[in-house]
Amino acid sequence: MKPKWILLLLCFSTLSFLLGCGPTPATPTPTPIGGGTPTPTPVPSTCAASLGAPGNLSPAGKAIVPLTPTLQWEYPSSAPSPYPYPAGTGGCPVSGFEIHLISSVDLVIEHGGMAGSSATTFSPSSPLSPATLYFWEVRALTAGGYGPWSGFRAFFTGPVCDTASLAAPILYSPSGTIHDVWPTLNWAYPGSSCVPQGYRIDLSTSPTFADTSLSGGTGNPSTSWAPAHALTDCTTYHWRVAAINGTTLGPFSSSMSFTIHAGASCPLYFVPPYKVSCRMGPGYLFGIVAPVDPKVPLLALGRYQTEDGNWFKLQLSDGKSQCFLFESSGELSGDPKLLPILAPIDFPTLVPTVPGFSCSSITDVKVCMSTPRCTYDRPTQSCRGK
Repeated sequence: MKPKWILLLLCFSTLSFLLGCGPTPATPTPTPIGGGTPTPTPVPSTCAASLGAPGNLSPAGKAIVPLTPTLQWEYPSSAPSPYPYPAGTGGCPVSGFEIHLISSVDLVIEHGGMAGSSATTFSPSSPLSPATLYFWEVRALTAGGYGPWSGFRAFFTGPVCDTASLAAPILYSPSGTIHDVWPTLNWAYPGSSCVPQGYRIDLSTSPTFADTSLSGGTGNPSTSWAPAHALTDCTTYHWRVAAINGTTLGPFSSSMSFTIHAGASCPLYFVPPYKVSCRMGPGYLFGIVAPVDPKVPLLALGRYQTEDGNWFKLQLSDGKSQCFLFESSGELSGDPKLLPILAPIDFPTLVPTVPGFSCSSITDVKVCMSTPRCTYDRPTQSCRGK
């Protein structure tokens, strides 16, 4: 009987194998037609999530480079990766790199391109524009997508301006009244054919720049700069800029000034640009108190409104005398609406108000406006009764 059982067991085992009941054999990697390397298994799309950001190596930030620069990076970056990006490849194969290169002039025109999986450098296919600020970044690519960008780094294209021909920069902002104790100063270099190696910025509370303790420099062709420390509220600052190559300064720009009103209740000052006569009241019919020297700040105490504009009540430099100047004779350091409105003042009357008197007989505008019962009608350009 035993031989029969053994024979039946062998038959059952053979049948099970033929019907697929045994272990499933491994599926071989398909070989391409005509031979060659087998096709690798596609990388899952989740692989790209483990890619890190490359590290920008050169050019150095805001360096001056040739018109066909070489951009260099490393992957993975040796610098710590910013959260939440991973630090490296995480085993995900890199298929190449994408380089994003744009200029500050044409932000929508792409000057970058692609590089191979083992590449660490890239150069644009055609020369870039001269004397222009460019930004570039790079990211790794994989079959399943792409990793994070490296982050922008900036550079300037040359050539460097001839030192003997350096020109005075053109100032843009700030000027007038501002509301920020951390202002950014902006200017431009004339022309578009070259860049200086850097700029010196003079910043001072003195219009003569006697104190330059707040001054500084860019160290590169950047045309914007901010002071290292917060400036003082309710203070007027003067600034100017000069291009520099090495240690040689070019000519300074004209100066510009701004006054900071960042939140405190700041006193306002009126500064006439030329010598003017300050009057006893808000009108030209009032007598002269004293002549006022140009560019001397006078504390503004209030304003008197007329049809022609504001007359500012000012305190003279002696700290005691007060007088009035019309708004067009100088510049106020802030918004006139911040000054209190003065009560009505009795104007001196040069025209007798006798029986039969008519305002229409007055032909002088200033006399008409200074007569209590008269007003000047602008559409008809005539004096009439109120």
